[in-house]
Amino acid sequence: STLSPSSAASDVYKRQILADEPTTNLDVENFELVMAVFQKLRKEDKILIIASHDERLKSIADKIYRIENYKLISQ
Repeated sequence: STLSPSSAASDVYKRQILADEPTTNLDVENFELVMAVFQKLRKEDKILIIASHDERLKSIADKIYRIENYKLISQ
C-alpha cells in the first residue's frame, strides 16, 4: 500500500526525537543511562536529532553536522 505525502510526513514526524544538550552536567552513571535509552530508540527505528557539545555522543551518530560561522557543515 502507498502512503499519501501527508501520511508519510506524519510517520516521519512521529519517529523523530529532538534532544538539546541531553547529557549536560550528567555524571558517568546517568550519562550511560541516557546512552542506553538512545541505543534502544535507534533499534526502534527512531530518528534522533541531538544538539550537543558532548564529544562522547559521536559514538552513536550516523551523521554529524557542525555549525561554524552560522553555517551548517557536514562532517
